[in-house]
Amino acid sequence: MGEASIQVHLQRLLNNVRTQTIVKMVKQYTRVRTGYLAQVLKASQEEVYRILRDAILDKGLSYRIDEIGNMVEVASEQHEETGERDLVEAVDELTGGALHVFHSVVDMVK
Repeated sequence: MGEASIQVHLQRLLNNVRTQTIVKMVKQYTRVRTGYLAQVLKASQEEVYRILRDAILDKGLSYRIDEIGNMVEVASEQHEETGERDLVEAVDELTGGALHVFHSVVDMVK
């Protein structure tokens, strides 16, 4: 009886550690291959998918699982807003540069 309860406790502990590891790894990037996560965790991809599904459902994490592409993506608005902000800044910079070139050409023609 004691060994069974210890084994259940160790399994829960291992699951918690794996979940925390996945959360920390995915947090650093916008997308990570599930094969890489399986390799780091020394677990099967099926186990990684199970941990990801549990984390999404239980902890409300904003991840998208792409089983066809074997990827997990962060689906948070934070990454989308950052990407949009970077795009707007790049377009502003490009527009400013084009305007500067236009004025330089006009000055040369005068």
